[in-house]
Amino acid sequence: MLKKIMILLLAVSANNALANYSCTGKVKYLGTDVSLQISNGYGVHRLCSFYNSENPAEGEMCKTWLSLVLSAQAQDRNISIYYSDHNSKTGDDNTCSSIGNWVTPSDKAYHLQII
Repeated sequence: MLKKIMILLLAVSANNALANYSCTGKVKYLGTDVSLQISNGYGVHRLCSFYNSENPAEGEMCKTWLSLVLSAQAQDRNISIYYSDHNSKTGDDNTCSSIGNWVTPSDKAYHLQII
Protein backbone atom coordinates (compact mmCIF):
# COMPACT_ATOMS: atom_id res chain seq x y z
CA MET A 1 0.00 0.00 0.00
CA LEU A 2 2.79 2.44 0.92
CA LYS A 3 4.44 1.69 -2.41
CA LYS A 4 1.25 2.67 -4.30
CA ILE A 5 1.00 5.93 -2.35
CA MET A 6 4.65 6.75 -3.10
CA ILE A 7 4.10 6.10 -6.83
CA LEU A 8 1.02 8.34 -6.81
CA LEU A 9 2.91 11.14 -5.05
CA LEU A 10 5.76 10.87 -7.54
CA ALA A 11 3.31 11.07 -10.45
CA VAL A 12 1.67 14.19 -9.01
CA SER A 13 5.08 15.78 -8.36
CA ALA A 14 6.17 14.98 -11.89
CA ASN A 15 3.07 16.69 -13.30
CA ASN A 16 3.79 19.84 -11.32
CA ALA A 17 7.41 19.79 -12.44
CA LEU A 18 6.31 19.87 -16.09
CA ALA A 19 4.47 23.15 -15.62
CA ASN A 20 6.10 26.28 -16.92
CA TYR A 21 3.71 28.37 -14.89
CA SER A 22 0.57 28.17 -12.81
CA CYS A 23 -2.20 30.61 -11.96
CA THR A 24 -3.74 30.41 -8.50
CA GLY A 25 -6.86 32.00 -7.04
CA LYS A 26 -10.41 31.46 -5.82
CA VAL A 27 -13.02 30.19 -8.27
CA LYS A 28 -14.67 33.36 -9.61
CA TYR A 29 -16.66 31.75 -12.40
CA LEU A 30 -17.68 28.21 -13.31
CA GLY A 31 -19.63 27.39 -16.43
CA THR A 32 -20.17 24.38 -18.67
CA ASP A 33 -21.60 23.54 -22.04
CA VAL A 34 -19.69 20.86 -23.94
CA SER A 35 -16.59 22.22 -22.21
CA LEU A 36 -15.39 23.43 -18.83
CA GLN A 37 -14.93 27.17 -18.45
CA ILE A 38 -13.53 28.59 -15.24
CA SER A 39 -11.97 31.72 -13.89
CA ASN A 40 -9.77 31.86 -10.85
CA GLY A 41 -9.28 35.59 -11.17
CA TYR A 42 -7.45 35.79 -14.51
CA GLY A 43 -10.30 35.67 -17.02
CA VAL A 44 -12.65 32.89 -18.08
CA HIS A 45 -10.69 30.09 -19.75
CA ARG A 46 -12.03 27.09 -21.65
CA LEU A 47 -9.84 24.35 -20.22
CA CYS A 48 -11.14 21.12 -21.73
CA SER A 49 -13.98 19.41 -23.55
CA PHE A 50 -16.28 16.83 -21.95
CA TYR A 51 -16.69 15.08 -25.30
CA ASN A 52 -13.69 14.46 -27.52
CA SER A 53 -14.16 11.56 -29.91
CA GLU A 54 -10.47 11.69 -30.87
CA ASN A 55 -9.29 11.61 -27.26
CA PRO A 56 -11.88 10.07 -24.87
CA ALA A 57 -9.42 10.36 -21.96
CA GLU A 58 -9.72 14.17 -22.18
CA GLY A 59 -13.45 13.90 -21.49
CA GLU A 60 -12.82 11.82 -18.38
CA MET A 61 -10.11 14.23 -17.21
CA CYS A 62 -12.48 17.16 -17.80
CA LYS A 63 -15.16 15.56 -15.62
CA THR A 64 -12.58 15.08 -12.87
CA TRP A 65 -11.51 18.72 -13.17
CA LEU A 66 -15.15 19.80 -12.86
CA SER A 67 -15.35 17.85 -9.59
CA LEU A 68 -12.17 19.52 -8.32
CA VAL A 69 -13.42 22.99 -9.22
CA LEU A 70 -16.79 22.35 -7.55
CA SER A 71 -15.02 21.11 -4.43
CA ALA A 72 -12.70 24.13 -4.31
CA GLN A 73 -15.67 26.46 -4.80
CA ALA A 74 -17.71 24.77 -2.06
CA GLN A 75 -14.77 24.91 0.37
CA ASP A 76 -13.81 28.49 -0.59
CA ARG A 77 -10.28 27.33 -1.41
CA ASN A 78 -7.84 28.37 -4.11
CA ILE A 79 -7.35 26.39 -7.27
CA SER A 80 -4.12 26.31 -9.27
CA ILE A 81 -4.21 25.76 -13.01
CA TYR A 82 -0.90 24.53 -14.42
CA TYR A 83 -0.09 25.49 -18.00
CA SER A 84 2.51 23.96 -20.30
CA ASP A 85 4.49 26.36 -22.47
CA HIS A 86 7.70 25.84 -24.39
CA ASN A 87 8.87 29.41 -23.69
CA SER A 88 9.32 28.81 -19.93
CA LYS A 89 7.10 31.60 -18.67
CA THR A 90 7.38 32.65 -15.03
CA GLY A 91 3.75 32.50 -13.92
CA ASP A 92 3.40 35.96 -12.42
CA ASP A 93 0.10 37.87 -12.43
CA ASN A 94 0.94 39.49 -15.78
CA THR A 95 1.50 36.10 -17.41
CA CYS A 96 -1.77 34.76 -16.03
CA SER A 97 -3.73 37.89 -16.96
CA SER A 98 -2.28 37.92 -20.48
CA ILE A 99 -4.03 34.62 -21.30
CA GLY A 100 -7.20 36.58 -22.01
CA ASN A 101 -10.87 36.39 -21.14
CA TRP A 102 -13.42 34.00 -22.64
CA VAL A 103 -10.69 32.16 -24.56
CA THR A 104 -9.20 28.74 -25.01
CA PRO A 105 -5.66 29.36 -23.73
CA SER A 106 -2.94 28.86 -26.32
CA ASP A 107 -0.86 27.29 -23.52
CA LYS A 108 -2.45 23.95 -22.67
CA ALA A 109 -3.82 23.53 -19.16
CA TYR A 110 -2.89 20.04 -18.05
CA HIS A 111 -3.15 19.92 -14.25
CA LEU A 112 -5.51 21.36 -11.63
CA GLN A 113 -4.87 21.41 -7.92
CA ILE A 114 -6.85 22.58 -4.89
CA ILE A 115 -4.65 24.68 -2.63
